[in-house]
Amino acid sequence: MLALLVLAICLIYAIRPIDGTSTGAIGESDDDINSPAIRYLYIWLLLPSETMFTSYTGDSSLETVDLSAGAFLYAAAISIMVWCVIGWICRRRNMLRLLLVPYVVLSVIFMMYFSMHHEGIILGYFLMILTIACDVKELGMADVPRQLLKAEKDVAEKIGNSKFLWYKAMLCCAGLSVMFIGVYWNVSACACDIKYDYSSSRYVASFIKDNDLEKYKWMSGWSRITEGQANAKVKQMIRSGEWYCAGEECVDFTPWIEGTLLISNPYFKSNLIGNSYENQTYLSWEWMKDPQRARKDIERWRSSEEPEFYSTIYQPFYFSDLGYKRNDYIKFHVGTRITPWKDSRTKKDTDIYIRKDIYRGVLHSPDAGIKWSDGSKIK
Repeated sequence: MLALLVLAICLIYAIRPIDGTSTGAIGESDDDINSPAIRYLYIWLLLPSETMFTSYTGDSSLETVDLSAGAFLYAAAISIMVWCVIGWICRRRNMLRLLLVPYVVLSVIFMMYFSMHHEGIILGYFLMILTIACDVKELGMADVPRQLLKAEKDVAEKIGNSKFLWYKAMLCCAGLSVMFIGVYWNVSACACDIKYDYSSSRYVASFIKDNDLEKYKWMSGWSRITEGQANAKVKQMIRSGEWYCAGEECVDFTPWIEGTLLISNPYFKSNLIGNSYENQTYLSWEWMKDPQRARKDIERWRSSEEPEFYSTIYQPFYFSDLGYKRNDYIKFHVGTRITPWKDSRTKKDTDIYIRKDIYRGVLHSPDAGIKWSDGSKIK
């Protein structure tokens, strides 16, 4: 057991988030970041409810979960009921320490990093505990508290046995319906994933391969954080004047590129992105090491050949800072992805910018034989 504990500690240390993991969080001011105490409270009084019964949060980090007082109190009440039921079962089998000690350790880890799509870990943990409890002793009527059985008997005597059985059946059906909320979420999400594209990676890769566009130069936009978007640490970087920005009151993080091409890269044998950080095919936080990295990158991109395809959101500086003219490019709709989260759907279009000479001369040439998703006619 001691060896397993040491191994577990080593694994936790190995997977800990590195320093600065959340430093460049775009659009998250210090007021948006929950304190460790709030996060710890959420882990115990929000996550059990959100895992199985409620849907107050989106797929966000625990650091940025924002709930109204009413929503939190309702979720907390349900979470307390979950803890009471599982705690009662474990107490009758002398398993309270097995239930609580691992969860305390998990809570410490979750305080460092937890996103709401990790909720399945909580469900898996509770299922594991209940499985062990059933192995120790099968669930039965003996696990029902005596006070509840007495109250059930008193109600049956007061309203009559037949009416009581009808009410009991209705309550059981309602209870089963509540228990099937999570099943419904899973079925709904699976149906959405089958019917629609969860990610843009597949249809972007298909667009590139079907039209033989790998031979052209592709670039991605980068991250620019303004002072109004920044947290305290990034604001300090901006005000120091040491970190480069081609604009004003901002910081350019060139290794943190736009993700459309990044997630399509696995479909290709070589790196598709012409301006990725050190030719890497993943995002890196190494931009924190060199305050002038962005200057070097932007100067290099500006002096190199202009790309035929540019994956970025439209902001004027993505073109002007590199010496490009926006009017030389046409915005092209590649596809739409629909991402499920419990009972909700998020729809987002994927657009890229294509240089007009390529759009007209290559993609719409008579021998291309392309069926365009934007409805364009071959010219």
